[in-house]
Amino acid sequence: MNNQPATHGTTWDDYSALAIAGEGAYGTVYTARCKQSNQTVAIKRVDQGLLLRVGKVGAAHREKQILAEIAELPFAIRLKKTFKDDDHLYYVFEHCPHGTLASLSAEFPAQRMPLDMATYYTAQIGVFLSGLHAAGILHRDLKPENILIGSSKHVKVIDFGDSKYIDDEKNIPFQSDEPSDEAEEETWAEVGGYAEADAGRMSDDEDEEEEKNAGD
Repeated sequence: MNNQPATHGTTWDDYSALAIAGEGAYGTVYTARCKQSNQTVAIKRVDQGLLLRVGKVGAAHREKQILAEIAELPFAIRLKKTFKDDDHLYYVFEHCPHGTLASLSAEFPAQRMPLDMATYYTAQIGVFLSGLHAAGILHRDLKPENILIGSSKHVKVIDFGDSKYIDDEKNIPFQSDEPSDEAEEETWAEVGGYAEADAGRMSDDEDEEEEKNAGD
């Protein structure tokens, strides 16, 4: 009799959804807990069919590729892994427990945070943008709602769905980038890597240490 535990790829059932953290045009972001490690993460659950219908396959591919390329960039959100099922794509991110820059600003009179705090966060955003542009990437949707406050109170820039490369030749269009009501499932083979892709992310402790070093 085989007593070895069954092995399988990551699935949505490996996580317990704790709350809805946000709603987007193509899916929902959940705060969730990994049942195996008990770690809290954020999971963006994207509707595959909707992406195919509105011609956003290329954008989904670029977002995953860019997140992998900027994995060591200070103040960028950390992608831990991706996976998929028949209906959805899943991006598993580090958890940022302190909300957005927008929600932080709203805590102060007239939504104006103190000058020293504004200077602190502006400097971090500047470092992020400098590194991103040096890597040849444009975010194209930077706003307070897309800037989270991480566990060590440093900024974490999110939502690279509209990002593009400065070199337009790298923004390769996909066959299904034209809106269609009859997109084939096999198109997702072009996106690649969603079946079970560990983003090679560092541990949560290493994340916090990297944030502290970046902020020094």
